[in-house]
Amino acid sequence: VEMLVALANAVGADPHFNLPAAFTDDYMREFARYVAAHLGSNLRATVEYSNETWNWGFPQATYVNLKGRKLWPDEGSAWVQYAGSRMQQLCRLWKEVFHERPERVRCLLSPQTGWPEMAKNMLDCPAWASDHPELGACHEGADAVAITGYFAGCLQEKQNEPKLREWLAQGKEVALNRFFEQLEKGGLLQCKE
Repeated sequence: VEMLVALANAVGADPHFNLPAAFTDDYMREFARYVAAHLGSNLRATVEYSNETWNWGFPQATYVNLKGRKLWPDEGSAWVQYAGSRMQQLCRLWKEVFHERPERVRCLLSPQTGWPEMAKNMLDCPAWASDHPELGACHEGADAVAITGYFAGCLQEKQNEPKLREWLAQGKEVALNRFFEQLEKGGLLQCKE
């Protein structure tokens, strides 16, 4: 945290802290206290609970699934509801620490927006909200929703390198126009099957 805050201060940029899935309340409170005490007063901290907790390719999805299943064994969306609940808790801790200037903290809820039903379960977290009616739905504890967007348009594939170099040789404007045409419509480059 010391290096992250020093870097944000040095460049004058609002930092984005992606926090570990297995945080304890004490760890998070101390992290927030350090940021509150040392981050430039003109900067705002964005906090996010882990990274892609919905993505089974990462260990944090297994972690939140195990935790969620302990709370709601028969709930199919337990893993994302647990992730939403931890974001709500994380945000409450940070807002308590920043109570004198809560606008200096922005809390993100991060569903997979390309999977609408899963996103709705993380945002609304009905099992958690039912167990904790005083807190409400998980999205009520967030300041913003992080939009998940991935695109590549086959630009990264090795067989397309000669075509990309050809476009670049025609100038930046031509290359950018072709890149965006490929991203938006496809058909200009070969994609792996």
